[in-house]
Amino acid sequence: LWYHDHAMNGTRYHVYSGLAGGYLVRDPREQELGLPSSEHDGEIVLLVQDRNLDVVDGQLRLLHKITAATATTTGTAESFGPLTLVNGRLWPTVALRPMVYRLRLLNGSNARTYRLHLVTVTEGADGARVVTPQHDRILVIGTGGGLLWRSSRLSDDQALTIASSDRVDILVNLTGLPDGVQLFLVNSAPA
Repeated sequence: LWYHDHAMNGTRYHVYSGLAGGYLVRDPREQELGLPSSEHDGEIVLLVQDRNLDVVDGQLRLLHKITAATATTTGTAESFGPLTLVNGRLWPTVALRPMVYRLRLLNGSNARTYRLHLVTVTEGADGARVVTPQHDRILVIGTGGGLLWRSSRLSDDQALTIASSDRVDILVNLTGLPDGVQLFLVNSAPA
């Protein structure tokens, strides 16, 4: 779950500034199902947010001003930052082992919806980049409402769509991949 204030005319600024938090609610069935339940077991919590950043005195700074480039209209509370942060970091990476991971995703963006794909990127014979979906490695097991009654596997023509404030709980199977392969979680949503 995640929480933030609902102050009249202030929520968007507070959430955008990072004044929000989250906590995990555990279902007793998780242990029975053998789901990863700690970082050591392969559970990773990912907070995805779009932001508008600028460099000030050599440091990245959050721009609180909603500009014409990021607002949907001048009178709206919606904004679409040009950069995506995960857990407050721009372009984060993590070294993973060949095992099953549990990713707990939260879209903490103001208005942006993400369409996420797990892909590998390789170089083709002609030197062009070849993007290969790895969606068959993803099993959706829960949402913000808790564990699903039945899990759902993504096919290669699908993606994981997550709207603002949505949560999704997935298992990603990284077994059987060649050594040194890099996986990317990329967004293809048009907004």
